Amino acid sequence: MSSSFSLQIRCCISGQSGFYTLPDPAVPFPYGVKTSPVVVSGRRLPDWTRREVVLMRGIADVERTANLRQSPEVDAQGKTRFEPAGYVFSRV
Repeated sequence: MSSSFSLQIRCCISGQSGFYTLPDPAVPFPYGVKTSPVVVSGRRLPDWTRREVVLMRGIADVERTANLRQSPEVDAQGKTRFEPAGYVFSRV
């Protein structure tokens, strides 16, 4: 007996991420979808970006700590856990 099911995401909640993967085919993974291990075609990007997303961020989460990934790509999104949510909100 085989079973098959389809997983559909209705809403995504992201909290205090150090960086986000943007639905941008020009930006390499993990900061965009270029070279992503999951194939996301230009035709399917609208399907991915039409999902409801809740971005959570804490107003006290404004310190840059050693446990955050630090690179020019991450710094472009923000240097604390508070800033990347605003960055991704402005981009999508």
